[in-house]
Amino acid sequence: MSHSQIINHPLIAPIIERLRNELPVNLAYHNLAHTLDVIHEVEVLADMSSLSLREKELLLIAAAYHDSGYLFSYENNEKKGAMLAVSAMRRASTYSESEIEFVRKSILETTVINDSNGLMQVPGCPLSAILLDADMANFGRDDFIEKTELLIKELGVNAEAFRLQAREIIKNHRWHSTAGHERFSAGQAANIKRCC
Repeated sequence: MSHSQIINHPLIAPIIERLRNELPVNLAYHNLAHTLDVIHEVEVLADMSSLSLREKELLLIAAAYHDSGYLFSYENNEKKGAMLAVSAMRRASTYSESEIEFVRKSILETTVINDSNGLMQVPGCPLSAILLDADMANFGRDDFIEKTELLIKELGVNAEAFRLQAREIIKNHRWHSTAGHERFSAGQAANIKRCC
């Protein structure tokens, strides 16, 4: 599946168009650029993982919808995004209930939770781990600090306090997929040295 096929996919193209036209303008980080970035990273990680075309397609649909809940609200956006994906997949009538459920759960797993190990996402299966790694790809790339600043702007929080929290998060972050580890661990180590 080429990049143009992905962007023009009958389930992906409409949600990209909605994100382009309907997302609140104050979303400095969780905007269309982030969604397109996650789609790109899923594409790369899926290819590194030798997934089937159907597995890759399901992950790309999940990537396209994973932050679409921001069209409606900041809180619980993952649930709303999952509902949009389920609705689109059911209308398409070409996906099994287990495939729809996989996409729904994968989107919900992009929720960042706070447990005894700190802030993190928890994958339910090795396949959804690819989506989670794609969602946090900036931890292992040169744009980590730039993306952190965009998140500070979006949240309207104290910059220094948030930067301290970001340092702790990146230090404790673990990649969930083999491909994610291979693609991003060296960049993550470099980012830790740069900012921590």
